[in-house]
Amino acid sequence: INLQAQQTDQKLDTKNLFRNVCGFCHEDYGRKQGKGPPLMNNPNTDEFLANRIKKGSPQKGMASFSWLTDEQIREVVASIRRLKPEVEPE
Repeated sequence: INLQAQQTDQKLDTKNLFRNVCGFCHEDYGRKQGKGPPLMNNPNTDEFLANRIKKGSPQKGMASFSWLTDEQIREVVASIRRLKPEVEPE
């Protein structure tokens, strides 16, 4: 899968992104602890999450996903905010 080839005007398939990329560290679509913390009910601001996704945090083992557009990053953050226990993400 080449997520980088997505057009900027095309909606990002965040479920697929979590399944194939984010899920290596944020298990169960970000709902459970993995190598990285759970993302569901994250207390940080949307701005913090967007910045962390875009720039990463090498000291915390978070890769940079700067290849995503700002709009796609907003979609990822919105997807994180919609996470609910035992409800399959869209």
